[in-house]
Amino acid sequence: KYAYDALARGDDAVAYEAYAKAISFDTYGDVDIDRSLAEYVFDFVRHGGKRDPASLIRANEHALDAMDRNISREPTNGKWWLWAGQLASLHSTLTETDKSEYLARSVRYLEGAAERMPNRAQVLLELAQVYRVQGDVVRMGEAFDRAIAIWPEFPLPHANAAAQYIYVGDGASEAQELVWLREHSWAREN
Repeated sequence: KYAYDALARGDDAVAYEAYAKAISFDTYGDVDIDRSLAEYVFDFVRHGGKRDPASLIRANEHALDAMDRNISREPTNGKWWLWAGQLASLHSTLTETDKSEYLARSVRYLEGAAERMPNRAQVLLELAQVYRVQGDVVRMGEAFDRAIAIWPEFPLPHANAAAQYIYVGDGASEAQELVWLREHSWAREN
């Protein structure tokens, strides 16, 4: 909590020193300490926090390192793979120079999460978005197909697919998803 709060107030040096000291005790609780770094980045971005871009990149790099440590501690825990994939994807939006490297890392992590959590469509929706950003429309479509196979009756994967197909200009696939949505979504007034 002390290190999280230090990051929140912008006192990065104190925060990273506190995280390093806490991790140095090498206990089972290290998983939670490292998790808190990722939670800080997610909370910060979700709430529209403002900070020096280099400082946010550094915080995200620390969080990615923390997720790598959690993956090495608990390699079968898909949550760490998912969070690392989300952090790597976020990182690709923060930098132009390393964009493709972080997108590739995101794919690797998210595929790892999909292997460990085969029934979590969210992972595949995240993966589809990363493939779209990479320009790999074929793999994007395959990820949507996998997500839809998990949730065939649920509109969210179809709505995500329709939006991404609009973005990439695939009118035929967009139309197919929109037809599905009109036929299978619940009735709405107006």
